[in-house]
Amino acid sequence: MLGLDRFFEDADDDPISAESASRSVIFDRYREFSALARRLEAAEKSLGMATHSQELEALWERRSQLARELVDTPAPAMLDVVFKMTIVSLLVEEEEVTLGLTQQCVEECERALAVETGSEESFKTLEPALWSSCQQIRQKLAAAAAEGFEFSEAWWDEVREGVHAAVCQEARTPVGLRAKGDIFREVWLLTEGAEPYSALQMSYLRDFGVLATPRLRSEGGARSRRKSG
Repeated sequence: MLGLDRFFEDADDDPISAESASRSVIFDRYREFSALARRLEAAEKSLGMATHSQELEALWERRSQLARELVDTPAPAMLDVVFKMTIVSLLVEEEEVTLGLTQQCVEECERALAVETGSEESFKTLEPALWSSCQQIRQKLAAAAAEGFEFSEAWWDEVREGVHAAVCQEARTPVGLRAKGDIFREVWLLTEGAEPYSALQMSYLRDFGVLATPRLRSEGGARSRRKSG
């Protein structure tokens, strides 16, 4: 929880939280989550609280509920999406949630980046290495479907290899980011979460942050000009 604590402590100085998330339910739930995490940490160190197992269970249940609510809370604006995805990445990294990159989160990221449908050929031309990794994974998924979804150890090894290659390739365009998100969802749904593939989630969220930063700065500059005008 140290990563989340540091982020929360710095939130008041963050222009994202100051301008947008502080007025949203996302920030309110994050504030409650962080306060509860601190309370649980203190409770587990307290001998007095150690005897109140039911109280501790209730706190842990609320913590888990809040983590899920943070992932599921809609993010309507660009600033909210960036703030939310920062929190989601921390929740995944700290293993507070297994699946952070839900379909809703993917749609919010794509909407924030104004992702348009691109052709397979343009994706291959713009990001050949990432395209190749995605193709390798899709071929393995298709082979599994043709064989009645019998997952051999060799199949798992090859899928892991493809996933690792995709993780190592930064999505440099919104189309590439969409492809990486599609691959994650396909693998996750086919294997029913047999493996968390947290690295692929984190890779997507990292790439989203990189792609969103210029747009965020552009929006910030536009707001400053409107205020000064």
